[in-house]
Amino acid sequence: MDKFFRSIGHFFKKIWDWIKTTAWVQPVLIVILVFLVIFSFSSSSPLMKWIKGLSNSDPTGEFYEDHQVRFVDLYSDVYPDCAEGKLPDGKSHKTLLKDSKTEYTYVLFVTDTAKETNVKTFYDNVISKNGKEKLYVVNFNDGDHSSSTYYNSGWVDDGGKVYYNYLFTHLYEFYNDSTTYDNYCNEFEAKYKYSPKYTETWEIKDPTGENPSSEIDFPVICKYNKGELIDFRFLDLSSSYKVNSLSELLSHFYFGV
Repeated sequence: MDKFFRSIGHFFKKIWDWIKTTAWVQPVLIVILVFLVIFSFSSSSPLMKWIKGLSNSDPTGEFYEDHQVRFVDLYSDVYPDCAEGKLPDGKSHKTLLKDSKTEYTYVLFVTDTAKETNVKTFYDNVISKNGKEKLYVVNFNDGDHSSSTYYNSGWVDDGGKVYYNYLFTHLYEFYNDSTTYDNYCNEFEAKYKYSPKYTETWEIKDPTGENPSSEIDFPVICKYNKGELIDFRFLDLSSSYKVNSLSELLSHFYFGV
């Protein structure tokens, strides 16, 4: 084996000696090297395309997608006439909020990728450190949520009206609970010096709930303890909570009282 490598080394040494002793070869090699460098850094070269791909890689949306679930996989009573775990078409769905192994569940409702970086940091630094906590993301703009009405043995594209109305009612009733949430808000304000309610009452534009998608300021994050809603925040309205940053808002939201 050593003889084999020595023979290879001898071969390349002969080539190097020939280059050094042949005058016309050196300038030709220099010119070729210059052209290789120029072309390798041109915008159309494979090298630059690879480098550009690395620098311009856009992870936007990936974190939300990694944690995305269907609305019906969280709320088993969206269709009250159906047996638990079943949809109107007979298909099964999950009941993630009833997972007895999960102490706290955070559900983020979005319509785009807004606040994704903030939420990812919050998840990486806080939620993921606790093995008994989960974060789920529901994106109302994906295909799973456009058809929420089941009629005449088929799903009707209603813009997700059933899911929007359910969420709107779910949050609105909790927000205006005169006992449970008010008591929590009083304790929260005593600890953090501001109320978790961004207004004294939730200002609604359409009391009929016919257009709840315009009445909910997305993204909104909810906190559940063993499946029971205990708090939520409108992330786009972080300034209304009298905090210095969204990170501070999420920290207070997480630790609570």
